[in-house]
Amino acid sequence: MDFGNVFGKAFSYPLNLKIILILFIYTLFITLPVTLYSPTFTGKTPTLSELKAFFNLFIPLWAISFFVGNFLAAFFYDSASRYSQKMKYGKLKDSYEKAKSRYLPLLATQILLFLIVILVFFVFGGFSFVFIFFNLPVIFLIGLLIGISAAVIAAFFLFLSPFFCVLDKSGPVDSLKKSFKLIKINKLNTFIFWIILFIVVIFIGMIGSLPSVFYSIEYQSLTGKILLTIIQLIFGAYSGLFVYSAQVNFYHSLNKQRTKKKGKK
Repeated sequence: MDFGNVFGKAFSYPLNLKIILILFIYTLFITLPVTLYSPTFTGKTPTLSELKAFFNLFIPLWAISFFVGNFLAAFFYDSASRYSQKMKYGKLKDSYEKAKSRYLPLLATQILLFLIVILVFFVFGGFSFVFIFFNLPVIFLIGLLIGISAAVIAAFFLFLSPFFCVLDKSGPVDSLKKSFKLIKINKLNTFIFWIILFIVVIFIGMIGSLPSVFYSIEYQSLTGKILLTIIQLIFGAYSGLFVYSAQVNFYHSLNKQRTKKKGKK
């Protein structure tokens, strides 16, 4: 596995004004209203009525982020895929058409994936909730840990499902099956990929938060806070595009390896 190629292309993919602007505007629309309500931004503890107003705002924003976010995910999967294979961005219209045609299958795949992960959690850790009634918190926590671990493992094996759905045009069930089969024979590469991805995303986040760390020491003006929020959102948009691209590149790399192995046979 050439991780240098996988992550090298992922670093360069977000360096396009149109691409990063799309995700930045979406992130700004979703994040800014929530940020303006946060105690760290306002400098005061919200009242009960303000909390109710926040949740009334948060629920529709969450719904918008889920449905619009999946469309944008399909868009960026296709866009990053074109860049991964040709080092060219292609036409945004083409990625838009691809996202439009694969939106509903991707939505179904994501929902099915979520339900499977939740089911796995309850199968392996559901018993733990019984021990709450017997006042056995240690056994409850152990069961909870087992359930969470099983859910994480399930998500690990199925995380390529959306990419099979969009890029391979597979149905929801087939996408889950293909993801499981491909990762099953590439467990070590997949684990290394996620470790590197996690470290890089943390590093990008740290760089994005540095201005707020230094600025907050001496200044607390509203304009400064807005500016720092925008800077963090820009880094957040870059980080999100990096993750999209890295996953797409990893998906293509695994498929190429599989094709080579079949060719040798």
